[in-house]
Amino acid sequence: MSHARRRLPGATYGLAIRCSERRCFLAPSLATTLLLRFMLACYAAKHGIQLHGFAFLSNHYHLVLTDVRGSLGDFMRDLNAQVARVLNARFGRGENLFSSRGYEAWELESNEVAGHLAYVINNPVAAGLVRAPAEWPGLISLPEDYERGPRRVRQPEVGFYGRGPSKALPEQVDLELTPPPGYATPAAFVADLRFHLQAETQASLADFGPGHVWLPPAALRDQDPKSAPPGGTRPTFQIRPHLARGASAERRAELKAWREAYAHALYAWRAGVRDVVFPAGTFRMARLHRARVAPLH
Repeated sequence: MSHARRRLPGATYGLAIRCSERRCFLAPSLATTLLLRFMLACYAAKHGIQLHGFAFLSNHYHLVLTDVRGSLGDFMRDLNAQVARVLNARFGRGENLFSSRGYEAWELESNEVAGHLAYVINNPVAAGLVRAPAEWPGLISLPEDYERGPRRVRQPEVGFYGRGPSKALPEQVDLELTPPPGYATPAAFVADLRFHLQAETQASLADFGPGHVWLPPAALRDQDPKSAPPGGTRPTFQIRPHLARGASAERRAELKAWREAYAHALYAWRAGVRDVVFPAGTFRMARLHRARVAPLH
């Protein structure tokens, strides 16, 4: 049985989720990129999510964000459900679009965000697809995006269940990238991000060497959405971390104490004690069973 996951308002996370069987359902066609950009902006605004960066590859995507309200679960549910509905309708499918394992989310400390985001943005290079993140034809954030300010995103004209725009969603919404907490100025974060991204990209280019064949944008856009990398449809079973690899000992001790408090509360709940108070950051028990949760101090 896996550990319970806490969802603290104001926490910063790195997230990742794969498509079902690692198939290329998110292949960066223009229609898919427009859809993903609008959905990301729409549900980030709805749930009070501060976006720090993202990269949508053909068979998975990454996000780095701060969950201001403690509504990460609602945000990911809405984003993935709406994207799955639209793309399944477009592809004539009826099964899961995303992996049944769900998304992975790990808490990031302020000094970890730039390095992790550089890893996220460098994903297309690390996968051997393009020479630089800016060459990826799909939806990806770049350091210069922080300097451009909010971007007005309009709802795509086509693609919603084959019936045109959705009346249940706004006609337009702003997509904004914000620096994560812990930086004195946006410029300081951008400089830190550029430093880490350059190191990540140079390391990836060195791994592939001068003879590697990089793919042109047209080939990437024209991928068969139902295809998968060699061996990519096989299920994988990996540890799903709750904290970043370099988390401090204090952070790990804090999470351990939270898990113990949660376990004691859950034991009491299962024994029939309905007024037991779960530790702050408890999400699932509060949402599904209306359990009491301690306030965040």
